[in-house]
Amino acid sequence: MEQTAVYINILIIILELCGFYISFKDFRWRIFIFYTEISNLIALLAALMIVARLPFAPLWRYCAVVMLVMTFLITLFILVPTFENGMKILMLSGNGLFHHLLVPLLSFFSYLFLEAHDSRWYVPVIISLIYGLGMFYLNYLNKMDGPYPFFRVHKLGLKKSIEWIFVLFAIISTIALSVMAIAG
Repeated sequence: MEQTAVYINILIIILELCGFYISFKDFRWRIFIFYTEISNLIALLAALMIVARLPFAPLWRYCAVVMLVMTFLITLFILVPTFENGMKILMLSGNGLFHHLLVPLLSFFSYLFLEAHDSRWYVPVIISLIYGLGMFYLNYLNKMDGPYPFFRVHKLGLKKSIEWIFVLFAIISTIALSVMAIAG
């Protein structure tokens, strides 16, 4: 099983590089304002650690899986419905094929069935909370618009934006605890 995990993680590395090539071509360094890109960067680093057989790889893979599941669910249930042809645009083409679909599915499968597990459920929650509060604050200061609709404080209103932060915190916490429970 360990060797299979290495092969899958080599595939993840290749898919991540393809996705980052597309993202970087379109957005340059601005890609890192997107939670999707941050979670995929963590997934790339985790895959490299697993291939190199580094001892702290399980924590990074766990963080990546939780954050990728968050990305997958938010994209599928919140963002896809807001676009005409949203499924095609966000999940089945461009960097979305790699970063919203293939890497999350492969990472989830590999972590659950082939890799060592980690039980520090709070680490991906803290990373996500820091990201969310940072984006909320930058939007509040009018230094940024988005990059996701739920961070647009001045369009949604302060109360609605704060509600979104709590909802997103609840979602990431539930995902983190669920992945940990499923992994055993």
